[in-house]
Amino acid sequence: MSQKPPKLRGFSDGDPRNKRIDQKRSDILKAAREQLSEFGYEGMTVDAISARSGISKMTIYRHFGSGAALMEALILSLLDGFDFARSARPDGANLAESLEQFGMGFGAALMSPASLHLYQAIVLSSERAPALAKAFQETGRSAAQAVVANMLRKGLALSEPEAAQRAREFDALVLGDLFQKCLLGLSGYDEDAHRKQVRRAVDVVAGKH
Repeated sequence: MSQKPPKLRGFSDGDPRNKRIDQKRSDILKAAREQLSEFGYEGMTVDAISARSGISKMTIYRHFGSGAALMEALILSLLDGFDFARSARPDGANLAESLEQFGMGFGAALMSPASLHLYQAIVLSSERAPALAKAFQETGRSAAQAVVANMLRKGLALSEPEAAQRAREFDALVLGDLFQKCLLGLSGYDEDAHRKQVRRAVDVVAGKH
């Protein structure tokens, strides 16, 4: 994963004034997240973030060094919000119900406007910062597949290779055509259509013995 840019430090460790520096950085990232969510990658300019946050461009550059470094810090901060393992139901729950619940949460998370804008930003930044694309894959879909594989391995007593293969199938079916349409701007998130895809995915991966 790409390394986070070092935090600006104007004072020695333990100095309470550092809290103001951290707050300023947080305010910049908050404005950047809002800008990305509303206007997508094209709206992610330092000028726009400065106007939204009320923080001068000079201060933004002091904290992040460049617009590209700010984008990298933003993407990494958004990836920190993906924690699919936490949403998995505990052992002993009905496998089909657990998979459906997880599939709905996972798919909805990746098809939210914020995630779609994040995906766009990563694709457009991939040539300059390929590590971000890898981080997105590992934190997003790969992490979700690992959770599903573990659920299938325990619930159906599958080998690790078989569970991993079915988890990849589950991932593809859960997202399906709806994810592609959302990415292309041809459709918004449709919960009913998504639930049909998820239930089909559950039937396919949990119904095979």
